[in-house]
Amino acid sequence: MISAMKELDPTMAQREVAAIIGWTPETFSRHKKRLIAFEGFPAPLPSGLYWRASVMRWLETYGDKKAAATASALGKSIASIRVHDDRQALIAKYVGSNAA
Repeated sequence: MISAMKELDPTMAQREVAAIIGWTPETFSRHKKRLIAFEGFPAPLPSGLYWRASVMRWLETYGDKKAAATASALGKSIASIRVHDDRQALIAKYVGSNAA
């Protein structure tokens, strides 16, 4: 009975969203602002929960399509592109204009 109720719940907690994407909750927490701002990911409700239908629609229509297209165009893997992007963000944040 409880699992049936959960399936009918139209909202999802951050932990559940992270699991669906395949990330840890900590990784999702670090990247959610970027996902929302640049990747079209649905923003959370004021309660901090996410609309299940919106998250599932994003996964079906957008998910890794952009990353796969970029990786294919550059002849690289999706993981290597994400590592590069993360590295650039860290350099910009912590080194900034002090780079040699």
